[in-house]
Amino acid sequence: MILLSFTILLGFMHAQGSAQVSAQVSVGCPFYASMNANSTYPLLGNVILSYTVKTQAVCTITNMAGNIVIEKGSNIIVSNAILIPSVSNTPITTNVILNTNSLSNGTYSATVSLSGQGISNSSAATFSLLNPPNIIITGINFPQSVQLGAQATLALSLENTGQYASTNDMLYLSVNGPVPYSNSYSVSGLAPGQQTNITITLSSITSATGNYKLSVYDQYAFDNSLYDSQTANSSYHVSAPAASSGGFSGGFAANITAPVSQIQNFFLTAAPFIVSASSASPSIAMLRSVNTGTVPENVTLSVPMQYSSLIAFDPPSGYLAPKQQFDVQVVATPNAAMSEGTYAIPINISVVSGLKRTTRQNYLLLDVYVQAKRGLQAINFVSLSNNTGAENETHTFIIIIRNL
Repeated sequence: MILLSFTILLGFMHAQGSAQVSAQVSVGCPFYASMNANSTYPLLGNVILSYTVKTQAVCTITNMAGNIVIEKGSNIIVSNAILIPSVSNTPITTNVILNTNSLSNGTYSATVSLSGQGISNSSAATFSLLNPPNIIITGINFPQSVQLGAQATLALSLENTGQYASTNDMLYLSVNGPVPYSNSYSVSGLAPGQQTNITITLSSITSATGNYKLSVYDQYAFDNSLYDSQTANSSYHVSAPAASSGGFSGGFAANITAPVSQIQNFFLTAAPFIVSASSASPSIAMLRSVNTGTVPENVTLSVPMQYSSLIAFDPPSGYLAPKQQFDVQVVATPNAAMSEGTYAIPINISVVSGLKRTTRQNYLLLDVYVQAKRGLQAINFVSLSNNTGAENETHTFIIIIRNL
C-alpha cells in the first residue's frame, strides 16, 4: 500500500491560546480493469470473452474480489464471483467462456467489477451474437419422366438465412438407380440473406431405363468447420422411347437412337435380326461372338430383371478360347398387351479375361407387330472382339428383332 503523509494544520484561538492538529491520510493502490470482447460472435458453441486487470503503480493488491455479469437487455445471463489472489503492474488476462446453445441472436453487454484495498473499478463491453451461415435448398425442379439417353435439367435455389457469409460451397449430387451416378459442383459463397439459382444440365443419368432417386445438398465452410444443408430429393423414371407406328425406316426405327460406343481394341457391328412371329409368340434370332484375341474369355449376356420376361439368352454365358465362336439364341417374347411398334430394351454384355472384367450397356430394339406376317427369316451376327483395354468397360451391341 502506498502511504502519502502530509500535515493539515488547523489553527484556532481560544481564551487560553492557540492549538495545532496534525493528521495522516493513506491512499490505496490504484488499478486498471478492462472488459474485452469482439463486436460480433457467431451463435455457435462457445464464445470466449476476457477481462484484464493490473495495478497502475508499483504496488500489489492481494485477494482482489468482484464479479462478472453478462446481460441481454434487463435479463441477466451470467453472474459469477471473481477472486484474484494477487494483482501487480503485470497485466493478468482471464478468459470467460460463454456457451451460446441456449441463447438467441442480439446485443449483449458484459461488465467486470473489481475492488481491492478500498478501491473499486469496473469496465463494460457490448457485443452481438449473430446467426452463423445457414444454407437451405428452397426449391428443386427435375422432370419426373425422362426419355432414355436424353438430357435432363436440374434447377434448384440456394438461400443463406444466416447472418454470416458461407465460403467454399460445394454442391453434391448423387443418383441411385439402375445406373448410379455422383458428381460435385463448385458454387460461389452466399452472403447473408442472399439467394441464388443454379441450373445443371445432366446427360449421364439417363443411360438405362428404370426408377431413380436424385439427391442433392450443399456443403459450405465457416469458422474452420464444414456444414451441410438439408438434402433435397427428387424421383424420376427413365423410359424407353415410345413405340413407333411406322415400323422401320431404312432398317431402323426412325424415333430410336441407340449409338454403339467404341472402345480401344473392341469392334462392334450391328445388324438387323428378322424373325417371323406374332405378338406374345417367341421370336428367335442368333447372336454370334468371336474371340479374336489370344487369351480365353468368358462371355455373359443379360437384361435388367424388369425385362427378363421379354428377352432371354440361351445359353446366357459361355467360354471362348482364342479364335473360337460363341453362338447364342436370342429369344424375344413380346407381351400380349404391347402395342405395335419398336421398343428399346437395355442389354448388357460382360467379358472376363483373366482377372479383368469389361462391361457396357446399350439397347436391343424389339419391333413388335400385333399380327404375324409371313416372310423370310434372315440371321445376322454381331462380332465381339477380345478387349485388352482398361478395366470396368462395357461391350455394347444392338439387336433388332422384327416380326414379319
